[in-house]
This record gives sequence, structure tokens and C-alpha cells, in this order.
Amino acid sequence: MKHLKTFILLISFPVSSFAATYYVAATGSSNSNNGSEGSPWATIQYAVDQVSAGDSIVVENGSYDPFHVTTHGTNANRIVVQARNRQAVTINGSESYGGRYAGIHITSDYVTIDGFRVIATGSPSSERGIRLSGTDGDIREGVTISNNYVSNAGWTGITTSFANNVVVEYNEVTGSVGQHGIYVANSGDNPIIRGNYIHNNNQAGLHMNGDQYSGGDGLISNAIVENNVIYNNCTGAWSSAINLDGVANSIIRNNLMFDNPCQGISNFRIDGSSASSNNQILNNTLVMTDAASHALKFRNGSTGGYIRNNILIQQGSGDALAVSSDSMSGLDSDYNIIIHTTSASSAVEDYSGLSNWQSSTGQDAHSFSVSGSGTSDILNKIFVNPTTNINTADYSLKSTSAAVDAGATVANASKDINDYNRPLGSAYDIGAFEYGGSNIMPTPQNVEINEN
Repeated sequence: MKHLKTFILLISFPVSSFAATYYVAATGSSNSNNGSEGSPWATIQYAVDQVSAGDSIVVENGSYDPFHVTTHGTNANRIVVQARNRQAVTINGSESYGGRYAGIHITSDYVTIDGFRVIATGSPSSERGIRLSGTDGDIREGVTISNNYVSNAGWTGITTSFANNVVVEYNEVTGSVGQHGIYVANSGDNPIIRGNYIHNNNQAGLHMNGDQYSGGDGLISNAIVENNVIYNNCTGAWSSAINLDGVANSIIRNNLMFDNPCQGISNFRIDGSSASSNNQILNNTLVMTDAASHALKFRNGSTGGYIRNNILIQQGSGDALAVSSDSMSGLDSDYNIIIHTTSASSAVEDYSGLSNWQSSTGQDAHSFSVSGSGTSDILNKIFVNPTTNINTADYSLKSTSAAVDAGATVANASKDINDYNRPLGSAYDIGAFEYGGSNIMPTPQNVEINEN
């Protein structure tokens, strides 16, 4: 994989004049030390039990026990728990807290967890790597989970429930044994799921579930899901790269999904209080395997979908685009590349191909397919190196790609997956990458942390 550009994530949090910075070291002799850099505490748990709003904890390299954070920060004075060197601090295993197992628990507001390597045990079946949890009557607010590596959770890698304004960004989440990579649940509004690498999880890469049965309004509203790389999930059970169950008025943009042998982006209703609705699906690239079903799906009355500038490629027996009759109301789809590489009649479900879909519904008037001598030829006409080998894969656009300058101007997708402005040519490109930006696949490893 090419790495031609480095993202700089500047972490600068407002603190009060009384804020303190404390230190923890695996070589620390005792929690009776004063917590200074020269006299660090020995355990993270002791440190997080001492802090107040506005304080920071810097954890030196080494291996540590699981911990839980219960002290609240404020919007102006966050509590920051940060590894000195990203992913050089390992949290081994999990602990039971509040009846759930996790390596790191957060049950408080305005906390940042940054740069840890969380290696779960793979059991019990309720185990999370990082768990943020409120309740129906006590909603968590403003938590940021960033730059962590989470693997082998017995259930899900990172999970949030009853949490508003949460940011989950630049994490790598892999190997969840039971279910999903990242799980956002239980009526939490305004989540931002950004720049994560989510792969090799048993079920969904990202699962979002309003869950009316647990209280709240049963909807997740105003989510932003952007710039994520999601591949080779559904390794043990049928699911989707991105599941949207009871997700409303949200933006799904600039995500790259490939090698997921299931579904791509699924708008539906099972547990939500209503179907997913009024979601904007913008400038995503979905390349589905020959074992997969739909690339983009709307079911169960998931109305009001706004679909622009997506590359939807289906290599198997399923459809690139699937919209049930009860989800057609308010649908506005156009300027997409919609391809079934082996059967033109399966490009759009129930419409015998893209052209019949266009003439029958008036949708996708400016959308088109790309033909070729076979699957490999079609993919190679569009992308630089469309392989499933993550070390060499490059789904940025060739200069000759039909996606270049073929998209619509979309206000909510004015930047691409690598944060380059759109357009760089005469018009927006279709897909997650804007040609002329950079031929790279963004990864969490490209993010450097500057402590300020």
C-alpha cells in the first residue's frame, strides 16, 4: 500500500487554569508517588480515580491492566487519558464493570481515550475492547475515542450506547469474535465515526442500531460516517459493511468498502423505532465480492434516500442497488456508477438492469455503468490497483477512469477521503477519492499525534 501523505491530528483541548497533567509508568514503583513525570503512578486505574475535569493523564510505554473512567469532564474542561506514544501502551484482557467486560470502560462525560492498544481475550461473549455506556435516563455526552488499536473482542471492538456527540475516529478495529467492529447503539444522537480502519470482524464492520426496545426514541439521528476503510468483515456471519437500523437524517460519505462477502451499506429496520430515513449516501466506493449481496440497499420503508456520486460494484449474484417498493418515497439517486460485472440485468434489483431502472423510475438519469472484458478488466479501468491484498490495494482513481469529473456538485461532500478539496478537475469525481489528490489508501497509521 502506498503511503504518500501523512495526516496530522492536532490534539489541543481547552483546560482550566487549575488543570494538571499526571503520569503513569509501568515502571512506576508505587501509587503513593505524586504522579509527576519524575514520580509516576504505577496503574492507570489509580490515576483516573484521582483526576478532575480539565486534567490529563499521560501513560508511558508498557503493558497495563484494564481500567474504567467514571469521573466527568466538561465541554470546556475535558479529561484526557493518552498514551505517550500511540499504540505503545497495551491494555491486556478485560475486566467486568457494570456487568459488562471490556478493556477500557467509560461511564462519564467529556473524556478522551487516545492511542491505546487494547488486546482482548476473545471471551466472554459480552466482552468489548472499549465500551462507552450510559443509560436511557443518564445519557453520556461528548466522549472521544481516537487512535486506538482494538482486537479480538469477544463481542464488539468499540461500542457506544446511550451516548450523544461521541467521536470515534482513526481507530483500527479487527478480529471481533462475536459480532461487529464498531457498534453505535441505543438512541445516541450526533455521533461521528471517522477515519477508522475496520476489518476481519465476524459480522458488520460498523453496526448502528437505534434499538427501541432499550428505551429512548429508538433512533440514531444526525450521524456522520466518513472516511472509513472497511474490508473483509462478515468473516463468520451474514451482515453488512455498514448497517443502518433506525438511523435518520445522517450523512454517509467518502467511505471505502471492499472484500466484504455480505452487503455494503444497508438502510433498514429491525430494532429501530422506525426505518432508516432521509440519509445522504455520498461519494462512497463499494466493491462487493462474488459472494456478496447488495452493494447499497434500502428496505422496510427506508425512505428519503439521497444518493450521489457513489461507485457501486457487484461481482456476484446480488444487485449493485436494491430499493424496495416501500422505500421509494422521496428517493433521489443520480450521478452514480452502478455496475454488475457479470450480469447487466442484476445491476438494479427487479428492474432488469440500469437502463430499465432509469426509464421506469426516472432515477439515476446521469448514472452509468462501465463495460469490459470481465471483472478484472472493469475494475482495472476504474482503480489504480483494485486488489484485496491490503498491503498493495489502491482504490484511488486512474487518470483515465470514467469516474473522473463525472459527478455532481454536492455541498456535503466537498472533500474526499484524504481531505482534498472537491473538485480538483472540472467537476466532482465519483467515489471516495478525488483524482489528483493523492494515490494513497488512508490508514490510522498515517495519523501522527502532536501533543499541545
